[in-house]
Amino acid sequence: MVNVIQGILNKTLQEAYLSQHHRSDRKQRNVKQTVRMVQILRQPTRPSIEATKR
Repeated sequence: MVNVIQGILNKTLQEAYLSQHHRSDRKQRNVKQTVRMVQILRQPTRPSIEATKR
């Protein structure tokens, strides 16, 4: 238990876990798509030219 706590504090446990943990191609594609959508949706929106003329 002490080794686990020390590993968490030193960040070595997370690195060891992540080095052995791999996503499937399908899951990785899904994550990429989600990240891309979030980036697009976080951009500030501006009204179209037609909307500002009225």
